Amino acid sequence: MKITKVKQSQKEEATMFELIPVNRRKNLIPSRNLFWQDMDTLFDQFFNDSLLLAKPSENHGMRVDIKDTQDAYMIEAELPGISKENIDIKIQGNLLTLSVSQDEKAESTKESYLVRERHVRSLQRSFDVSAVDKDKISAKFENGLLALQLPKKEPVKPDSRKVDIE
Repeated sequence: MKITKVKQSQKEEATMFELIPVNRRKNLIPSRNLFWQDMDTLFDQFFNDSLLLAKPSENHGMRVDIKDTQDAYMIEAELPGISKENIDIKIQGNLLTLSVSQDEKAESTKESYLVRERHVRSLQRSFDVSAVDKDKISAKFENGLLALQLPKKEPVKPDSRKVDIE
């Protein structure tokens, strides 16, 4: 969880330009809550989702929601400021890889930034699609939201037949 800490200057008032981003977790002294965090991590690793190959780190830029419906898995990713042309979805074997790249635009070097947090980014996320009908995967991108529909494979029915007796 990120909070913003106001830098105290010699003035009584802080201006907008004196706001400094701070990561609160790094400023805390370890406490008894670490035990519960470790327990949560242990259970999360044991009961992880089979679609995700890796959990996003705290600084990961592409976060997704995955829904499990009766017929399909639904993956939604918010990609604000990204155009459709900069999104690439590839399937190789049982791996679906979602890649996003944003081209850097030429900027004037005359400007002097106090804080610059927006930057060019390249993101990638992979999913195990072994339980999915790969030929029927569809994607839709609208208003910065990428929605993937991954239909589940039909369950394999056991082959059974009656044998006639002579």
